[in-house]
Amino acid sequence: MKFPKTTLLLILLLLFFCVVLGYNYVWRPFAGSMVATENQEDQATTAGELTAVQPSRRWQLTNLTPEQKVGQLLMVPFDVNLSTASDEAKLQQWLTLEPGGVVLFGKSISAIEAKRFSTLLTQSSAPDSISTILAVDHEGGDVQRLAGNGFSILPSARELCKQTEEIRVAELSQSAQELSLAGIHMIFGPVVDVSSSSGVLKSRVCSGDPALVGQYGKEFVAAFSNQGILPVVKHFPGIGSITRDLHTSFDQQLVVAKDVLPFKSILDAFPTIGVMVSHMGIVNQIPDLPCSLSADCIDQLKSTNPQALVISDSLTMKAASFDGETNTYTRTLESAALSAMYAGNQVLVFGPETTPAELQKVKSALVAQYAVDPSFAKQVDSAVERILDLKEFQIFK
Repeated sequence: MKFPKTTLLLILLLLFFCVVLGYNYVWRPFAGSMVATENQEDQATTAGELTAVQPSRRWQLTNLTPEQKVGQLLMVPFDVNLSTASDEAKLQQWLTLEPGGVVLFGKSISAIEAKRFSTLLTQSSAPDSISTILAVDHEGGDVQRLAGNGFSILPSARELCKQTEEIRVAELSQSAQELSLAGIHMIFGPVVDVSSSSGVLKSRVCSGDPALVGQYGKEFVAAFSNQGILPVVKHFPGIGSITRDLHTSFDQQLVVAKDVLPFKSILDAFPTIGVMVSHMGIVNQIPDLPCSLSADCIDQLKSTNPQALVISDSLTMKAASFDGETNTYTRTLESAALSAMYAGNQVLVFGPETTPAELQKVKSALVAQYAVDPSFAKQVDSAVERILDLKEFQIFK
């Protein structure tokens, strides 16, 4: 029986569609499943290979006692004066606290003195102990501890921001190289507060233009990061408009977008650096509570920049002792340290007026709280993990 040509063409066309539809509904789902399975096998193999070649961690949280964990949170002060034999004994007093870091204080410390101390710190630490971070204030201008022979004198932030980018970067890079050779691991700088006509920071602040402040901050951070030094930008969330010195008094400020823009700009580019939190009260948040002791304030930072290392400004500053309920400066150092940890700080800094005995009390209070409050213990463990990561993968890698 013969079919008309048009009928034959129609039959052939229908047959073609049946084959295509059969492929789409029967073969393709299984083919996709096979491809997915193959990809999963490849991924599993790759993950297994990565696990096999990863080196073991030098420092594990599970191997630390609560006392050792709390010690890692502390940045203890040391006033450099290596001309007397008592300095080695004094350093040993500090090292009994097993601190996570030491902050150098002193006037016009020379390159020889700084290198001698960094060597002494390494030699004085127990062979199997966790490495200790050596930090220093380094902004330029009036705030530069390492300003003796062998160190370049950095201009203030205001003067640096008046220079061309080329000159500014060259000066910052030179300074960073000098500090790296001296054995410095961390600097408290740059200041990225946005200035105002009523502010007290004066020449410590670059400019009233947040874009320029952010650009200057990124140049500063890049110069020191390139030398293996961790910068700590300050003072979150921006204290450029305060009218009182937080070292001697509590103050409040209405924080607006321009204040936080430099922090955002810098942390977008360098997400794993440090951020120092101020003791200023936030008018549009909790006015009578220092930001450093406020979970609401610090959460604003951690929610958007979870990789940043959160560091308190010195807890021996008078503003940190402010009690908003009584409007007095009666908060103890132990209470400030506990509140700072509950608020979300990961590193606690103390000024040169602090004694080893006072910090032993602070450490004991933190250890006691660790034992009775699981939420506090979790907060401490999280902070120590971040510190160990910092030491393992950024500073002592």
